[in-house]
Amino acid sequence: MKKLVLLLVVLVGIGGTAMSQTKIAHVRSQVLFDTIPSAKVAQAQLAKMEKDAFDELNDMNAEFQTAVTAYQAKQGDLIRSQREYEEKKLMEFQQRIETTNQSLKDLLIETSNELNIPLQDRINRAIAVVAERMKLAYVVEATTLLYSAGGEDITDKVIVVLLALDAKEAGADGASN
Repeated sequence: MKKLVLLLVVLVGIGGTAMSQTKIAHVRSQVLFDTIPSAKVAQAQLAKMEKDAFDELNDMNAEFQTAVTAYQAKQGDLIRSQREYEEKKLMEFQQRIETTNQSLKDLLIETSNELNIPLQDRINRAIAVVAERMKLAYVVEATTLLYSAGGEDITDKVIVVLLALDAKEAGADGASN
């Protein structure tokens, strides 16, 4: 019995020591993302694509409205087969608008992912570099913490590494384009 109690005391002591040595820090990933110069370039590219898509859809909708107005003006003078033909053309036009709208949404999502995935990878690698240097066991997102009594915010340290990675890799990306 004494051996069992002694074993439990030793195990609890070892477990408590291991837990007290676990280092945890937090980071504000949105601050990291907002700091990367290449993220600003990516956001500008995406904003331009969104504006172009919006303009294209507006142009198509204006053209559709013009076609509807023209049809309504001459509708009374058309025989049934002509009305059906004109209505079919309008329905096909409206379907083209809907298809274009969905295609543009899909393109924007795909482009956003294509631009953001390398940035997120850079952020993750910068966090890993700092975590290894500081011998951290865990790095958590600060904005999702339910409670924190301080802790170490390593965002500024990660920014330094991240800016170096971004300058190196954004320059390499620009050279290969």
